[in-house]
Order: sequence, then structure tokens, then C-alpha cells
Amino acid sequence: MRCAILLFLLVSVGFGATVTAGKIQPKHVLEKALHQARNPVDDIIRDVLEIVRQLMLNGTENIPPLDPFFIEYLLVNFTSADADLLLQVDNTLVTHLAEFVVESVQTNMVRLTMELQLSLPKFNIDGHYAMDGMLLNLFPLFGAGNYFVHVSNVSLGGGAGLSMGVPPQIRDLHLDFTFQSLEVNFENLLGGGSLEELIETVINELAKEVVDAVWAIINEPFCQLIEEQINQALANMGGERSEAYAMALIPETKEVGNANAYLDEVLAELRQVLYQTPGIDPKTLPDAYTEISGGHAAIYNGWLIGLSSIHRSADATLDYGGRYITFNGSAGYSNMQAGYKVQVEVWGTGVNAEAFALIRSLDFFFSFKIDVLSGEVTVNDFNIYNIGQIDIEINGLAPFDWAFEAIAELIIKTIKDDLAETISTVILELLRQAVESNPPPPPPLALISQIVF
Repeated sequence: MRCAILLFLLVSVGFGATVTAGKIQPKHVLEKALHQARNPVDDIIRDVLEIVRQLMLNGTENIPPLDPFFIEYLLVNFTSADADLLLQVDNTLVTHLAEFVVESVQTNMVRLTMELQLSLPKFNIDGHYAMDGMLLNLFPLFGAGNYFVHVSNVSLGGGAGLSMGVPPQIRDLHLDFTFQSLEVNFENLLGGGSLEELIETVINELAKEVVDAVWAIINEPFCQLIEEQINQALANMGGERSEAYAMALIPETKEVGNANAYLDEVLAELRQVLYQTPGIDPKTLPDAYTEISGGHAAIYNGWLIGLSSIHRSADATLDYGGRYITFNGSAGYSNMQAGYKVQVEVWGTGVNAEAFALIRSLDFFFSFKIDVLSGEVTVNDFNIYNIGQIDIEINGLAPFDWAFEAIAELIIKTIKDDLAETISTVILELLRQAVESNPPPPPPLALISQIVF
């Protein structure tokens, strides 16, 4: 549980404290969703969560009421550098759990996951306590009476696995718990001498332990209730919703089999990444040197523009083979431009010139293996199958025009070698990441029943 806390002492009949925290950012899965709008399964789950809210108040045959949730006995053994305390709480009631808010529901039929984000404005923990222990191994701290811990601004984020089928089922639902603020009160707390600041710190940490222990007890039946009700609703899904679910498995915006539209979408995202990544477009080219008759020629201060203009250069395909999808495609470039400063020195005399290059075409093939469960994308194959004609123009070379061919060959070789290295490392890896963040469309319905995970 993450919570940065500032604790204030309130003097009353007993001991009280108010705990306030900075903003907590709940843990989110950062994967780009396959469907931008809610699909029919998401809508069903949202409806089920409203049923869960009512069942939390009334209970089911298998699960007792969760709001209020009764904890007969709980023992917390608290040890820190400053304190050793034994806290026993009895007859504790946890209330307001059914007041959760559904922030988001998102199912992904490719990754086979359901993501769920809930929030809870507050929930209260109230009961009776008995505590005994020592501060700094010197000062007793003890008490007995009523206590409460009021937890505010709670985030519940997590998800479940999703089984492939019509209808689907969820499994292994889990929810991570974070909060923003606490209000704590232990009546009749005595001892500690004049160490009020230390008592505040210790009670703060102890209250977090209590909340952790209480949530650990509630979490399992809460997740079980949600999972059971969702699966029951999905199993009973039929009629128009069942048909809508089936249609949702094949997004109209992406082609299956001939995956040209999907690759175009991935490359559009990649172009933005390439444009925004420093050092790629424009790119610095390496210096090079060659011997010529009576002297040498050097090229330096090289540059290349156009790497962010990547486009699809042939048909792309998606092959669905069980747990893994094979994604084959070709991408490339047209009319990239480059330039160099040129220095020529022959028998102690030299000139400084300027060269320009036009790379008319470059194309490469790639094959990725996509794990639909983990979302991991790995490279099966890669090949640069075309680096087309490169036109060279050199200005200011006279009187050493006879060296043009050697200098042009040096420029062409340097550009080709650098492009091959850049495409096979930087561009290929960024393309792989773009595919990983933008999952392919699911298979046609005819293939779903044949897929075994």
C-alpha cells in the first residue's frame, strides 16, 4: 500500500489523528486497447457490477454479506524501529464497501484479459481494540476501547484472464488496493510519555497495518463475488447481445488475412515515434575516408532525412496459429535525401566540396511472432531486400572531377552500410514495439473454436 502521510494530533476524550496524503496514481496497464469504444462484453460486466452492489448488501448462498462486513477477531503484531505493539481488534464492522464507482471496464479478445478499475469514496472500519506494547523499548503504550479507521479516496485496480469462447469467461480476478487518506481514532490510549510526535507516527503506521489486514480478508470474497456474477451473466448471454459480441470479435476497421490496413495503422503510429525521437530524422551519417591517386578524399558532417516517412511497400498477412499470430509484412522508403561535406587533397593541394544524395527506394521484409496471451512480440525474420538506386551530385569538386566516381562510391557505400545498420536495429525494434502496443485484430469466428491455448 502506497501512501505518503501527514498526521495531525487531535486531543479529545481519547487519542485521535487525521491522515492526509498526496494524490495516489493507481496502477494502470499501459497497453493500447484494441477497441476504442466499449464492446458488448464490457457493457454486460458493467451491468453485473450493479447486481454485485446489491448482493454485497444481501449476500448469496456461497458468500455472506460484504457490506457491512463483520470481522470477529483480528490480531496485528506491529514491530518497527520505534515500537513493538500487539493489537487485538474484536467485533469489527467494515461499511460503505458497496458504494464503489465503476471507473472503467475493458476486455481485450486478443490478449484475453479483462481490466477493471473501481474507486471507493470511503469505507469505515469500526470496532473494539486492546493494545499493549512499548515505545523505544522504554515507554509503555497501551489502551482498550472503541476504535475506528476511516479510509478515503480508495482505488481498486486489476483484472482477470479471459477464456476464448462464445461466450467468454473470466478467471483469477485480482484487485490491487491503494488509498489517499485516513482518519484514525483509538479511544483511551495511554502512555508514551511526552512523545506525542512519535505516537502520531506509530499510530499512523499501525492504522495502515490494520487496513492492510482488513482488506486482505475482504479481497477474496469480493473478487469471488464479482467473478461468479460476471461468469453467470456471460454464460446466459444470448439474443442480440450474443450476436453483437460475435460481431465485436471482427472489427470493421481492420482487415484479417490480408492485413494491409493493420500494417498501415501500425506504421502511422511508428511515423510519429520516429519523428519525435531525437537523432532519427534528421540523422547524422558517419564520416568516411578513401585513398585516391596522389592523395585522399574524406566525407564528413553527413546527414540524412526521411526515416520518419516509412510506409507499407507490399501486402501484409496475419496467420493465426493457436496461441501465436505470425505477422508478415514489408515496409520501406522512397526518395530519402542525404548530404556530406567533401574534402579532397592531392599532392598538397585540395578543395572543399559539397555532396547530395537521393536514395530512391529502400524496402525490407519482417516477420513477427505475437503471443496473444502475454502480448509479447518477437522477431522471426528480417531482410532488407532492396536498396535501390542512389543518385549522387557533388558541387565544387573541380579541378578534381576525375575523383568523382571514387567519392560517389564512398558516399553510396557509407549510406548503404549505415542504413542497413539503422533499419535492422533501431527501426526494426521501434516497429516491434509499435506492434506490441497496437495488437492485431482477432481471428475470424470460424477460427476461434480451433484455437487451443
